Amino acid sequence: MSEELKIAENINTPAERLRELSKTKEREILAAIAKNPNTPPDLLVELAGEYLDEIGFNPALDLILFENPNFITEIFFKHFSDDHKGGKVYSGTKLPNWFLKLGLNHPYPLIRDCIAQNTDTPANYLEKLAKDEDREVRLEVARNENTPIHILEKLAEDEDDEVRSWVAYNKNNSVCALEKLAQDKSARVRYQVANNPHTNSKIIKLLFEDRSYSINNKTIEEMEEAIELELKRLDWTEEKARKWIEERIAQIGDNLSNEKFFEFWQYLKAIESNTYPTSLRKYSFSSIIFEFIIPI
Repeated sequence: MSEELKIAENINTPAERLRELSKTKEREILAAIAKNPNTPPDLLVELAGEYLDEIGFNPALDLILFENPNFITEIFFKHFSDDHKGGKVYSGTKLPNWFLKLGLNHPYPLIRDCIAQNTDTPANYLEKLAKDEDREVRLEVARNENTPIHILEKLAEDEDDEVRSWVAYNKNNSVCALEKLAQDKSARVRYQVANNPHTNSKIIKLLFEDRSYSINNKTIEEMEEAIELELKRLDWTEEKARKWIEERIAQIGDNLSNEKFFEFWQYLKAIESNTYPTSLRKYSFSSIIFEFIIPI
């Protein structure tokens, strides 16, 4: 162990000496300074960007928090906010539990917002923040990719449509919640349901009931897959599928509208068949339908 590291670890080392040592680039020494109870609070704030974990082990932390209620706020604005006017924290920033716990009940909404969007935040913390009075905090819980399904289902009933829209977009969502959100009064929410990879054919049907809605490419891919499965079930040839499209749908115009695309799938589902092909066909339905689809 180097002499400087011994000095940095010594709880009797004066604050000014610790400040001098902090100019080093040796991480082991800086980590020791972050844990030293004699390190001045302003220096701890400077070190928090890299040594937040170590500060949590500082014996003087409780006293510092008591004497300086703005300690957490200073750390936040110094290291985890885009600017001093309230920019967003980067959600990928790793935050230790002691910081998350203190931020959970912080009076400043932006700090709670920081905790709500962080991917390290425990589920029980997110559950509390999902009930926060500040919509921005609830919105970040809805966006958090680690928010559990049961919390998202509660947020699906939030009074704010932007919160509900982020619930609809969250990939961790349940099919049950998506079905409910597909019938939401807000077009913004229904649009985000369509962007969710868990949106199935049943949900697509609900979305098509809204004629002001336009499906996106992901939903088209979902429809293509569903139609292709029906073609395989019926053992239809490529020629038969193309002929049906040309005669039943494309005759009304040059392009196959989104509603007609869905109509084709519904038609196929209604056909009963006792044919069970021994092997899947080689063609892809997307290659047949591509020339008819209206560009989105």
